[in-house]
Amino acid sequence: MTEIAKEAQERYGYTDDQVKQLKENQIRLINKISKLTNYRLVAEVVESENCGWNAKVGDKIVLSGPGWILPAECTNKENTCLFAVSELVPFSFMLYDRVCSGHNPEDMIFKRVRCKDPGVEHCGWGQIVMEIRAELAK
Repeated sequence: MTEIAKEAQERYGYTDDQVKQLKENQIRLINKISKLTNYRLVAEVVESENCGWNAKVGDKIVLSGPGWILPAECTNKENTCLFAVSELVPFSFMLYDRVCSGHNPEDMIFKRVRCKDPGVEHCGWGQIVMEIRAELAK
């Protein structure tokens, strides 16, 4: 079984027993996680109708490769809509998977998603559509 670096064990606070329980895919992820920091996940609004967050076409939510919201790189630096951000979780997993399996994360097939708000027709406020892309970090 492959081991993780002692630095990684200390960073995540894993005990020796926890390290022994790690599965091969977890070890692969831990050993390649530094490559994720080379990327950003950018969600750009391509459609917006009656958005309660007031998102406009061209607005962006930017996440680091590991999945942290980067407010300084987002269009709206003061707040971010949970209904929009929650839809980015599967794309974050896709980025992890593509980077850790050696595939180009910039070649994702699925690239668009709607926010969780059902829209005014279904008792919500409105709705946005975002196009998601992975790009090299600045």
